[in-house]
Amino acid sequence: LLAGLLSLVLAQNLAKPLQILTKAARRMAAGQLEQRVIVTGSDEFGFLGQAFNEMAANLGQLEQLRRKAAADISHELRTPLTTIRGYVEGMRDGIIPVTEDNWQVVEGDVQRLAQLVSDLQDLAQAEAPLWDKQPVILERSIEHAVETVQRMIVESEIEIIQEPSSEPIVIKGQEEKLERVWINLLANAAKYSPQGSAITVKVMGDVDTVTIRV
Repeated sequence: LLAGLLSLVLAQNLAKPLQILTKAARRMAAGQLEQRVIVTGSDEFGFLGQAFNEMAANLGQLEQLRRKAAADISHELRTPLTTIRGYVEGMRDGIIPVTEDNWQVVEGDVQRLAQLVSDLQDLAQAEAPLWDKQPVILERSIEHAVETVQRMIVESEIEIIQEPSSEPIVIKGQEEKLERVWINLLANAAKYSPQGSAITVKVMGDVDTVTIRV
């Protein structure tokens, strides 16, 4: 009888924290990401509760980032769409003259929309695991990006100069996606550089770290 009573008490003590975690997990599955459990002790249940709280905090941060990203994307898409709509309606109604300059404004915003969609596709692909990492010669990858952006900004008279490295640096990754990163970086640098200026790119590395300076 005594052994039975002790077993019952021990079973209840073991089941209680599991019941609390189960209820919190069910509420989180229902969308209540603010769920936390009280962590007591340093046994396995304490570690499990701590891991649950860390997971809940990470999920909450990801949800905030998702909402912010959705708001930012909505804002970025709304601006060119509003401009295109205004110009098209204005030219249709005769308020805005149908000139080459006005068509260039519309075409520029169409290209901006296309770039935003491309960026969204890159973001979706970036979230996928990179299983097929291959050796990439960093200087050559950046050189391709420099040539691409230089053709894009030829009218701005901005020159992109790639400073030579002391020795070749090889990293593991996906060269196509890495080049996309360098292109975005250099295009942003060109966007905010005065006409006729120069942009320098240099790769520096040691045993553990590689730095790309623009």
